[in-house]
Amino acid sequence: MSGIPAAVQRVQKDFHNATNRIMEALYYGNGLQAIADIAAEHFKNSVLILDTNWKLLASSKTNYPKSDFLREAETTGYISNEIVRGMLETGNFDVLRRNGQYGVFPPGESWTASCWCYVRVNGMISAYLVIYADNKEIEVYQPESLGMLSRYISMELQRGRSVTPGSNEAYEEYMDIFSPGETPFPGRK
Repeated sequence: MSGIPAAVQRVQKDFHNATNRIMEALYYGNGLQAIADIAAEHFKNSVLILDTNWKLLASSKTNYPKSDFLREAETTGYISNEIVRGMLETGNFDVLRRNGQYGVFPPGESWTASCWCYVRVNGMISAYLVIYADNKEIEVYQPESLGMLSRYISMELQRGRSVTPGSNEAYEEYMDIFSPGETPFPGRK
């Protein structure tokens, strides 16, 4: 018998099963919504996928009690500037930038604790993956599994469009998702 505790083996098996389901969803072209729903089942928390303009690309369909933050995002289709400003002012995105991949944000005035992860397409930040701790606390292993999940989301974002370095058309298509004066790096001018 291996020296790995049973609880860790169970977590690894659950993540392996979720990964298989996500790969199947990718194969069949089920989209970001399917990925968000599968991830939410695995993490037992709501999952959001946002573009870099805070537009909601997918939100898991869960029965967890919805906070004002989630209700607003699902109703309007984006995260409000007020909430983004609050998160910037608290330094949450500094943690994310320093880490380079993910950051765990403590609860704030307008939001519950959450874990944010960059989704990159060809090295450029194209989206955010968010686990919103509306059902249970974020566990230590969860942020590390986000890297793999963000790669699957990146694969789905690349489906049907070509975002490749050196292609002006692709670069223009990529930059069209940003409002004038906006940058794919929050808090930077």
